[in-house]
Amino acid sequence: TGDLTIFWKRRDRAPAAANLIQAATPMSESGESYDLKITSGASVVRSFSNIAQASQLYTAAQQITDFPFGLPNPLVVNVYQRSSVLGRGRQKTESLYVR
Repeated sequence: TGDLTIFWKRRDRAPAAANLIQAATPMSESGESYDLKITSGASVVRSFSNIAQASQLYTAAQQITDFPFGLPNPLVVNVYQRSSVLGRGRQKTESLYVR
């Protein structure tokens, strides 16, 4: 279909999250929430806000609107974890190589 699902790993700010032995990081927030920005150079071409899980569907139609000549390789995304206490955290930038 051409749809792309972008996944990331949830992190946490709580001191217990620094324990590297745990299989899953415990969540200190009341719920998960993220922002995702897809960029082209210095420009943001697509934003998703208040995502309730650690993944986002980027549909083929959205991709064509954002990149009429095809997805760049790499596709650069910025993920921000949101906190009800601290607001939006620092961005994590990743370069995704897609086929």
